[in-house]
Amino acid sequence: MKGAYTRPLKQGYLLKQSEILKQWHLRYFVLSKECLCYYRTEAESLAEAPKEVIFFNDMSLYIDDRADKQTRYCLRLVKRSVSAGKIANRTLLLCCFSQDERNEWLSQILLAKAMALVADPTALIGNRETSTEHMDFELTNSFYA
Repeated sequence: MKGAYTRPLKQGYLLKQSEILKQWHLRYFVLSKECLCYYRTEAESLAEAPKEVIFFNDMSLYIDDRADKQTRYCLRLVKRSVSAGKIANRTLLLCCFSQDERNEWLSQILLAKAMALVADPTALIGNRETSTEHMDFELTNSFYA
């Protein structure tokens, strides 16, 4: 992210599943204490605006292990938005290349969510509709599997 750039908590390539065709694409993700964003490539992350920015107060995070060996270690992010009184959820499925890498992304995203909450404790209090729902964390399969 150009401009007010802070040192990332984590960055690297992950597979991201497309919404419509459900195809996997390699994307470069950058996690800061403010948000998670992604680009097509690492080079693009240095020069262009991100393809998408996900703020933590709008996101729930889940482990989503898959049976497929190539896309086994996944994280499911549910991005919630409220517009004109309607609530919409968008799901991003991200695949890591190993269980250790997935667990590292998971812990760093949870750390960033906690830091964002400490920096702005009203993020959960200000809007009753979005209170603690946005701090969801669920293990869909055994964490140690």
